[in-house]
Amino acid sequence: MLKKVSIVISVFFMGTVLAQVDEYEYGIAPNYSINLYTGYPVIKATSFDHYDKSRPVAGISIGTPYGYYANDFYVNANIEIFRYIFRRSVNDQRFGGTAIQVGLNTGLFIGDVSVSLTAATGVFHAGTGFIGGLNIDLPTGEYILGNFDINESLVPHIEALEVRFTTRANMVQKKDGITGWIDGGFSIGYEF
Repeated sequence: MLKKVSIVISVFFMGTVLAQVDEYEYGIAPNYSINLYTGYPVIKATSFDHYDKSRPVAGISIGTPYGYYANDFYVNANIEIFRYIFRRSVNDQRFGGTAIQVGLNTGLFIGDVSVSLTAATGVFHAGTGFIGGLNIDLPTGEYILGNFDINESLVPHIEALEVRFTTRANMVQKKDGITGWIDGGFSIGYEF
């Protein structure tokens, strides 16, 4: 697994080093972002029927400025690490672990709200896997600034906050095929 993880990270960083950010004027400023995510499996494949307990999925994702930006449309590269666990209480059998993935976000701004799709692939505890997601990003910082008295020195930091509501379809390899689940959740993000 360590070899697979190092390959995924190497490919991501090679893409980051080789990518170039051009100097054109965009409607969107390319930047880095970090999101702390949590969600809960709401639909599970039948292969999970004997697992009677599910834990919330939790993770962190890092968005990069590397990609394509045009007016209100964007595509950018990201990396994420998350943890998932399904458990059977009878014999404490578990299916789960940590996943490390690289992928793309593509989205469109509608006013201040961003609607985006995520596609990522990488290494899960039992092999490779894939995630596809739908996200709605709300500019929480702007709401806070518009409704509360904030110290002026904190304004740029508050302005960079966002809340993302998301649903994700997860497919994971296992010994005898593929399994998966769909989760719903949210994340709190900060744009640098």
